[in-house]
Amino acid sequence: GQGRIKGELNIPFTENSPYIELIAQTKDKRYNASRSFHIPVNRTEKQLSFFPEGGHLVAGVPNRVGFKAINRQGLGISVKGKIVDAKDKEVATFESTHLGMGSFKFTPKSGKEYSAIIEDKRFELPKSLSKGFVLNIQPSPQNRSILLLKSSSRKRKKFTIIAHCRGKAVFTISGEVNKKNPFTTMLYHNQFPSGILTITVFDGKFKPQCERIIFSSNPQKELQIEVDTTLNVAAPHEKVTLDFKVKNSKQSNANLSVVVVDEQLVKENPQHTHILSQLLLTSDIKGYIEQPNYYFKDNKTETRNALDLLMLTQGWRRFTWQNIIANKPNKLRQQIEKSLKVSGIVTKPNGKPVANATVTLLSLNTKLLKVAQTNQKGKFTFTNLHLYKDDRLVFNNMFATFYFIKLLIAP
Repeated sequence: GQGRIKGELNIPFTENSPYIELIAQTKDKRYNASRSFHIPVNRTEKQLSFFPEGGHLVAGVPNRVGFKAINRQGLGISVKGKIVDAKDKEVATFESTHLGMGSFKFTPKSGKEYSAIIEDKRFELPKSLSKGFVLNIQPSPQNRSILLLKSSSRKRKKFTIIAHCRGKAVFTISGEVNKKNPFTTMLYHNQFPSGILTITVFDGKFKPQCERIIFSSNPQKELQIEVDTTLNVAAPHEKVTLDFKVKNSKQSNANLSVVVVDEQLVKENPQHTHILSQLLLTSDIKGYIEQPNYYFKDNKTETRNALDLLMLTQGWRRFTWQNIIANKPNKLRQQIEKSLKVSGIVTKPNGKPVANATVTLLSLNTKLLKVAQTNQKGKFTFTNLHLYKDDRLVFNNMFATFYFIKLLIAP
């Protein structure tokens, strides 16, 4: 009666599936209702990933490395371990602080390989570069962040740092740096728009060397909305009027969305997203984000550090210039769409594809006529189609009595 199901499940230790599906059905035949639940299995299995800040480990200078530990369901789990070299000599220790995420610092040596050990399980760290820039950004009190740029070179190296938010440059600075003289500056978030900032370091030839993202929170630019709460109780079907006052908007009007819920039926869930987290956070980061509301609950140091770890790990990126210099650009997974394309498969009644079959496409509205041949897998494709709303299409082949044409939703 409380919406809870109690019981025990005897799951074998050898079960490989990450989830067990539990189906609950009503006993009363007059009411046919069922509900399925997915119960995670074997939460103790760990996966550990490492994310050097800025993209790469660089030998000879201190590096900050973010990490994230997840279970088989992809959820963050607490871990604690140590970093060792090839001879199992300890060089650093680490411990997660929020949803399996954390960071540690160490100075890799050129040509050396390193691993992380957790409960006798070993995970390899990325290999380090012999030279390069190292970018480090840490949250600071009073809604600021400290930016530190280091170089492994003894000679002075020119650099340019550009930060942009949603395609608009919001910060830029240039200078020189070497191994003994790092560059540091303060980032004031009240000067930036709210959201994700991409910060890129360019060398003297203006080639990007390292990059990371941070989250900028600017409460002064967020709408301060005051709601009239004088009405505490309302009778059923009574008309309710609420007054909303936007304090800090420079415009006379504002577009607002209002949702009214029953707090006894709809409980606040930190794992759910809301308008701010969707627009400013989850839409710009790949993958599933656990408890997105957590990062917007306040502006305390603990919350800001957790958000910075999310940017350092799940928002990690790096440049691979070797393929570009060698004129080997990444292959497109999907070709650029210049017009409409329709694909399909010709099969026999038993479902076997038909090769080298002729398929005709006829548009009854525009009097378009195209012919295509199926490949060895029975697939055909019509490209460069310029169709319009309400166009009626007819597909046919010369053996239509014996063959079937199945259109594909995706090419």
